[in-house]
Amino acid sequence: MPATAPDILSALPYNPESLPKNQQPKADFKTCESPKHVSEWYRFRVVHHVSDYILRVALHAAVFDLAGESERHAFDGGPVTDSILAALSLCLEISAEEGMHDAKWLIVCAYLWTLWQRSLMIHFWTNMASQLDGFTYENASSYRKGVSIVPDILRWGQKQNMERLRRIPYLCGWAFRSLHNDRANIAMDLRYFHRLYYRHFGKRPPICNPGPEQCDGSSSHHCKRFKNTETRNQSMHDYRCRKRCPKLFWDRESFVSVPEAKAIDIAKTDSKNLHYTLVKEDTLTVSHVWSHGQGGRPDNVGLEGTGFNLCLHRRYTAIAKSLGCGSYWMDTPCIPSEKELRWECIAQITSIFATSSKTVICDRDIMDIDVSNPTINAYESVLATLLVCDWGIRAWTLLEAMRARSGLFVLCRHNRLLDLQEVLRAVHSSGRMDLSSLYLTRDYLQPPMAIADFELFPGKIITSNIEREIQEGFVDVGTAAALLSHRHATRDGDDLIIWSLLIGDMETSSPVAMWQRQVGKRIRTGCLISSARRIQGHQGLSWAPFSPTARQRSDDKGTVSRVYPAYAGQETSDGLITTGGLRAKWLTFEFLNPKRAILDKRVTQGSTVSKQCIEIATRYLGRYKWGLLLQAMPTRGPRSVPVAYSDSIGQLIVVCGSMNNAVWEWRGVYEWDLDIALPEFRIAEILIA
Repeated sequence: MPATAPDILSALPYNPESLPKNQQPKADFKTCESPKHVSEWYRFRVVHHVSDYILRVALHAAVFDLAGESERHAFDGGPVTDSILAALSLCLEISAEEGMHDAKWLIVCAYLWTLWQRSLMIHFWTNMASQLDGFTYENASSYRKGVSIVPDILRWGQKQNMERLRRIPYLCGWAFRSLHNDRANIAMDLRYFHRLYYRHFGKRPPICNPGPEQCDGSSSHHCKRFKNTETRNQSMHDYRCRKRCPKLFWDRESFVSVPEAKAIDIAKTDSKNLHYTLVKEDTLTVSHVWSHGQGGRPDNVGLEGTGFNLCLHRRYTAIAKSLGCGSYWMDTPCIPSEKELRWECIAQITSIFATSSKTVICDRDIMDIDVSNPTINAYESVLATLLVCDWGIRAWTLLEAMRARSGLFVLCRHNRLLDLQEVLRAVHSSGRMDLSSLYLTRDYLQPPMAIADFELFPGKIITSNIEREIQEGFVDVGTAAALLSHRHATRDGDDLIIWSLLIGDMETSSPVAMWQRQVGKRIRTGCLISSARRIQGHQGLSWAPFSPTARQRSDDKGTVSRVYPAYAGQETSDGLITTGGLRAKWLTFEFLNPKRAILDKRVTQGSTVSKQCIEIATRYLGRYKWGLLLQAMPTRGPRSVPVAYSDSIGQLIVVCGSMNNAVWEWRGVYEWDLDIALPEFRIAEILIA
């Protein structure tokens, strides 16, 4: 059913999230009662008031929703939302002027902030409706076009969200950081998510750290979810099992007799041996987290050779039959210990999930949620948990979801299944807007748009390579890095393999070879701004990430510092990958290394900028005579205004070094102190070798 304007308004939070305290205009207590705490913010009438403009926006969105799939994309609330934010920014600037403590500025800013949040949420809600009709990475950032941010407000709002993290020890800081930094969370309102998650897991101890507190979210190194997860293989049993069921082992002859990808033949498998058949479209695939107790191998060789619990086989047999499938695939019963057979099976994983029409997501937290009474609130609980659960922050499960997103199901308590697409549609239609919109960037969980093919000649269907890649679940190298930036594989080196598979490249353990195959392609400069380790010792690749993620383990010399994950770099200019390096336009500031030469004339000696340059030179430049600071340029709007990196308090900039002031080498990223004005940057095309 199409949504009505009252439906849309009722899906909004009754009280929008408060403007971060340190961003609120100061008010004269004689003329206005300024809110001392967040709770007092909601005493303002303008916070509860639904303006005429929001009523019109809701009516407008309802009309487009009634028109259906063909017209939804035409609704664009971005430009007006952007104008509201511009007005808010101006009022905040005026109110910050010395002596401006008039209460009216606090009221005006509260009104504009409320207007912006509601307008933004309706804009995202409409875009989510279009995305549920079919997703393409080509228009993935369309909902962000015309939507700007105020970096200071965004950063302090994120800090406010991180402070709320401590109220739920079970909520992993690293997983939550990926959520509160998400592009779909520009409105910074995660209160309803917190409420849902607390209801189910609020009394549990931390999942990611020993002791009373969860990890702080500063890096995956501080999170124990990716390491030291010692769980005994095949320790999980079905809820009806008394945990004493026998184990099934593979019939090797049956296994090797199947020429290609192998699945469990549910008709021929008996109570002792697993029998195999060819993976087909009607094969159910099972995506799970190994450390949750379903891991192992189907043989009895080595430490991982455990066999497969009979109760688990019966569970997936029953699920497969209920979905009309004649076989099922899961890594535990289908990937043996024998090295040659094992690698052959691993190489087939992506094609297996792409071939299968139905995939079941298994995560112990979601399997603890009761959906026997399938209400909207139960659906919302599943979606809230899926955002931060173990399955949602693993690299292999991301790859599996990307390939299988046309038919994803979620396994809940007592083996009850939910069609994820139906759940998303139901919550979008009848649930809270501030939850459903968080799935705007969880596109790997949504089906791709049908290929728009046409017949140039009778019987000759024409499709583009991009359309085929979208349909098959491939993405560009920058998008893949952003997707993997908060997701890790347990084994070192697997991140790179998954990265190459996500972009449609051959499986590789060599980052140099992968990047050399990208020569001639373009890449968004913004997606390179991260603390990911870079390739060293190879001409032309000092800028290229060695891995999509930063090191998750520290060395013997100390701990890992704050990690800056990669982001997709939307709306940043792109560069060309050449054999000699990356050639691109950036916003640049060039200076002589203070350790090697007299300070640049543009930098006043003894100034705060010169002190920053000395610190940068000491940390990054070493033997290099020249230093270069880079910021990503936008693709629209004023080219001299950089695209801000959102997950930092200060401005995150790239540092390069050079001996000849012509060819540069990537040295790292540096967070510039927010209290120190940046020097003047200019647009320049450079080569980073």
